[in-house]
Amino acid sequence: MLLEGCWLCGSEETETCTECTGVYCTVHRQIHKYDKKCSPIRVRVDDEKGKCLIATRDIKPLEVILKESPILVSPYTKTKPLCLGCYRKVDLSFCCQNCGFPLCNDKCGLQSYHTAECKIIANSSWRPSIKNTDSIESDYAVILLLRCLHMKEENTAFFNLFSSFYSHRELRRVENPELWKFHQENSVNVLRNLIPTSQLSLYKCSDENLHEILGLMYTNSVNLEVPPGYGEVTGFYPTYANLNHSCLANTKSVVRPDSTIEVRAQIKISAGEEILTQYVGGEKPTRIRRDILR
Repeated sequence: MLLEGCWLCGSEETETCTECTGVYCTVHRQIHKYDKKCSPIRVRVDDEKGKCLIATRDIKPLEVILKESPILVSPYTKTKPLCLGCYRKVDLSFCCQNCGFPLCNDKCGLQSYHTAECKIIANSSWRPSIKNTDSIESDYAVILLLRCLHMKEENTAFFNLFSSFYSHRELRRVENPELWKFHQENSVNVLRNLIPTSQLSLYKCSDENLHEILGLMYTNSVNLEVPPGYGEVTGFYPTYANLNHSCLANTKSVVRPDSTIEVRAQIKISAGEEILTQYVGGEKPTRIRRDILR
């Protein structure tokens, strides 16, 4: 079933593209256009697969299908120390005077992703205690939640789109209880120390809601390609997140240095055909690919 209304979110408040007759809301007008071209895709909801992307016209081999920037970027919940402004690895010689997290310098502390979380941490009694550059530091685990809640507060349309995907929350609880416990202790519980209960109630954030948010990001985000000397960072791309996996994918995806993701057809894709990507490189052994794709 095709989404009614906007091609990406289903909103009924739409405009019609004068070039391709595609329908979009004001929020997703920019995603519909890239390099002055109309994106030849739209979302379909499948009873078994959930959301997927289909071609709205025939697509030629090597044609660019999608170019998209992330609407949310964050370190993973399990990460070695990195700068929260530019994501370079840090030597712990400089820390934010307000929140205590390591940075490269004051300029990195002014980056938009960091300023909102910095203010919340600075207004609390909690501070990170990061001492080792070569090991996972659990204090970073709360950052992803803080950035998701900031998106919810600042851009409701983007957060609602983010929330419309599957989180596989209960499956993760059963299959990876160790990670669930880590998130409870270092993401959820720490967040409750940072934000008053009354404010979390306004966010409608029970423990289950917070685990839902973590699951949404873990299930649907993409690992960003970063140069040597940077830490591991993940980004959420609202259109790309609709792509399903196939070992015989008809597209190739590349994350550019500016964090833009580009999806290009590998073969001819006919109108109405599902657009598929490969989540895991084919060079990995079958056993490893199977575990990652679960």
